[in-house]
Amino acid sequence: MVPRPADTICRRLAFAAAIAHLAAAVAVVLSHPGLAWEPDRVANRLYFQGLGGGAARLVEQWYFPAPKILGVALASLGPTGEGMAAALAASLLAGCGTWLVARSAGGIAAVAFAVVLGLDPWWRVLVAIASADLFVAAGVAATAAAWEAVAPLAAALAVALVVLVKAPAAACVLPYLPDARRSTASRAGLAAAAAIALGGTFAVYGWLLGDASVQFRSVSAYARIRGGAPAVSSWLAGWVTRDLGASLGPAWPLAVAGVLAIATARGAGPMRRWTLACLAVAAAFVTLAAWTNTLLFARFLWVLEVALLALAAAGAAAVGRWIAKLVGASRASVESIAALACGALVACAPLFRGGGEPAAFEILFEHGARTALPWLERAGEDLPAGTRVVVPMWFQPAAMAILPTARVEAAEVLAARGVAPHPGEPGLLLLAPAFGEPAAATWLGEASRDGTVVETSDLPHMSLVRIGRGEARDEH
Repeated sequence: MVPRPADTICRRLAFAAAIAHLAAAVAVVLSHPGLAWEPDRVANRLYFQGLGGGAARLVEQWYFPAPKILGVALASLGPTGEGMAAALAASLLAGCGTWLVARSAGGIAAVAFAVVLGLDPWWRVLVAIASADLFVAAGVAATAAAWEAVAPLAAALAVALVVLVKAPAAACVLPYLPDARRSTASRAGLAAAAAIALGGTFAVYGWLLGDASVQFRSVSAYARIRGGAPAVSSWLAGWVTRDLGASLGPAWPLAVAGVLAIATARGAGPMRRWTLACLAVAAAFVTLAAWTNTLLFARFLWVLEVALLALAAAGAAAVGRWIAKLVGASRASVESIAALACGALVACAPLFRGGGEPAAFEILFEHGARTALPWLERAGEDLPAGTRVVVPMWFQPAAMAILPTARVEAAEVLAARGVAPHPGEPGLLLLAPAFGEPAAATWLGEASRDGTVVETSDLPHMSLVRIGRGEARDEH
């Protein structure tokens, strides 16, 4: 049996973790202002601006990022407000997760979890881009914590909110429905909250898009742009070896020890149910991708990575207890050393994949956005309405926001649909070889042959080309 700290200690640890992660997340948000132009965030703002029928130009696109309902609501807060909401989600995740680990695996494991969560290679990027997947992980943890705290209304509210972020997250209720410790009414209320939120999500999709099925068309189009979706089994194999290796690295054995510890220990029910909830959400994403033949991304399964980090922390504490029992040493001291080792192993995890972080592309995009978007703003000052502007897909939502009267198209879409470039056709072209698919770079290169370079930059090798009129400016 795991020595469980007093409830007061659990709450204090959770509060301390929440405050520490809030401060760190705010620092991340403030240090990456350019990621306010991340495509999904800008798309949500455009959907918000188009409420009441103005989103037609988004729906007419062959491909455009599908709306995240909670993200569209948060768009009303502006870029800074979105960033602060992401910081609060990171704080909620850390607080609820730490509380769950403390109740199930002890205070030292809880501290280790709070530390390794902040060291995870994905954490900074998901906070910086206010990713929907950060909100999903926070909502699943909040649901688990509220359920274990015997607060069924709070658990139902958390479920409803997480479903409004991404519909497959409704699967997080499955481990709680057979829980005989709670009344039938509580369990029915949790299921009802998920069902009502699912219905509301598709109703809002229909309102925003005119037809809820448009979102499925959009994800299928994206798979076509990327050259098709790989087999789910091969993608999962790559995810385990690549992305989980970046998060856990040599701490994998500790995660396995954590599974054994919470599977057998009395009082570890909160972590067991939380882990199963995370696994259910990940399975829902994988099943949906297999059913619709669409792409999966590592960040979709980050909710499961969070659970594995918690298991690694719990496993480190369990190994410490086992060693202490074996050698007759002080349990607390050996357990603390094992927890510190867990943090060190996770901190070193990126080194075992050759350095870097798994989502460094988003950080690169920030540099690109800071370079290219001022170009579009300057060009838009004298741009006639309806002018064709072709950009890499990652820049399309931002370009549509900056140039609302222009006809903005994504080069990847034109290439995927077989639309031939016509050198000399009037318009603006943003060339950015570091972004997008090779076919898009080829398309833009051919279309820009008769153009005039009006802006250029060595980093990241971007240029803005005007076709049909305009004089070249001094290079920057």
